[in-house]
Amino acid sequence: MALDVIGNAQAEYRPTTGVENMNSHADCTTKGSIVSGRAAVCVPLLASEPESLLAEAKRVRALKPDIVEWRLDALAVLRTEGERSIESMASLSIDLRDCLSDLPLILTLRSEREGGHAVGMPDGVRVAALLALAAVIQPRFVDLELSVGPREFNRVRDRCHELGIKLIGSSHDFSNTAPWEELLATFRQASAAGADIAKVAVMPKDFDDVLRLMAATREADRELSIPVVGISMGELGVASRIFATECRSVMTFFSGSQASAPGQLTLEHYRAIASMIQL
Repeated sequence: MALDVIGNAQAEYRPTTGVENMNSHADCTTKGSIVSGRAAVCVPLLASEPESLLAEAKRVRALKPDIVEWRLDALAVLRTEGERSIESMASLSIDLRDCLSDLPLILTLRSEREGGHAVGMPDGVRVAALLALAAVIQPRFVDLELSVGPREFNRVRDRCHELGIKLIGSSHDFSNTAPWEELLATFRQASAAGADIAKVAVMPKDFDDVLRLMAATREADRELSIPVVGISMGELGVASRIFATECRSVMTFFSGSQASAPGQLTLEHYRAIASMIQL
């Protein structure tokens, strides 16, 4: 029933004809997927202190997610000392890498304008800090907002590729869900900018917004040569997280103990729901 609803939304919002079979997961095994046959499950780390970060990492590792995201902007030392804290954070990042063992890591230093904690750094300094830590910790992915502009985005893209790190080009709108063409344009922008994954997260005002985001994610996956991630946030948008595979998102986000965005279920709740509906 839920899959039929998404299919109907696709027929309504796509500027083309025809609705393909929603039950096929074939596209989730192509274009650089992280877990074969389904969307990878990512859990964020949002601790504000080094000691609590490592303790949180141990708890999250025990949950056995597919990926972990380290939200650097959550650290109090970065917010209070800014770029002066980078050297001490480099040591912490090594400890974190050891704690997570072989779990893939996303390194994120989110801007305040797109939902991050205020770190008091202009984009150029923030980007430099992100790259310095990426060189130390060697994460699988770095996440950077497209809104930093071409100069800084290209700087991060080129350095990440030199280091063998994949770049997630992301966009977050905590107030609105754009029209169909604007959603697709944002996915396309990430691809054109040279990102390895295109991520779009938006806030719905009604369930039509959720369905439009889910259908646009499927369309972007068909059209682009890179993997995509589409998220509808808040309680209304939970379906986009649960049915991420059906939307052809390569990744979906659930919390361990703290949510990094509105509407994140805990990983345990997601697994219980997935078991009940046999996802």
